[in-house]
Amino acid sequence: MEDKYKSIETLKKVSDLIVKTNCSVRLKVIDNSEPERWGGMVGFPSMNYLEINGPVHVGEIEWLDIDPIEVKHIGRLVKPKIIDHQDSLSSSLEEVGLEYVIVDGVFRIFIKNIS
Repeated sequence: MEDKYKSIETLKKVSDLIVKTNCSVRLKVIDNSEPERWGGMVGFPSMNYLEINGPVHVGEIEWLDIDPIEVKHIGRLVKPKIIDHQDSLSSSLEEVGLEYVIVDGVFRIFIKNIS
């Protein structure tokens, strides 16, 4: 299997993990100084594109951040429930074979390291 297809399959596993945990995610495009805004899921509109707030070619992505803290809104008068997915994210990312660093409490996956 070609490397680019393996990396897309790995990214799809990350996407499944984000859906399962309801974690927020964002990405940084190589040519931009700031990352995109946080989103709630990762999509794949076509083979080499990843979408959070709009489609971006995988080759243009520097890194992907996953916030392990889920804020679950219950109602207007009830305080939101805070769920920390750090342990499960850590073990799941390691199980998939992904290297990550934690930056300000957020999991950062450098796309160039995905194979």
